[in-house]
Amino acid sequence: MGVAEVLGPVLGALVDDRAYPVVLPQDLKSWPAIRFSSYAVPASTNCGDSDLDDHRIQVDVYGSEFDEVAALGAKDGPVCGAIETAFESWERISIEHSFEEDGRLFRCLVVYQVAAP
Repeated sequence: MGVAEVLGPVLGALVDDRAYPVVLPQDLKSWPAIRFSSYAVPASTNCGDSDLDDHRIQVDVYGSEFDEVAALGAKDGPVCGAIETAFESWERISIEHSFEEDGRLFRCLVVYQVAAP
């Protein structure tokens, strides 16, 4: 099972199944929602003696309320818990908050490195 197949259900459970790989639907009316992607695999992908590879993933939480978005993406928040549940080995790289002027939405971008097949 690939990273996207693992992430979809665990992240979707946090936002009433509004978790999408790569792109949010343009007609989405309910918030919060999550967009996720695997955007890089380091050149050295062998994780020691295991059969797992290192994947860097990006999780973007969007919503109309800053507090809700920040809580979902917080250091020890539900998104982090979902990543911890889904992957045996993981590390949070960064968390960034912003406001998307075009859609008038708050955003919490969280980057992780995980070990997965």
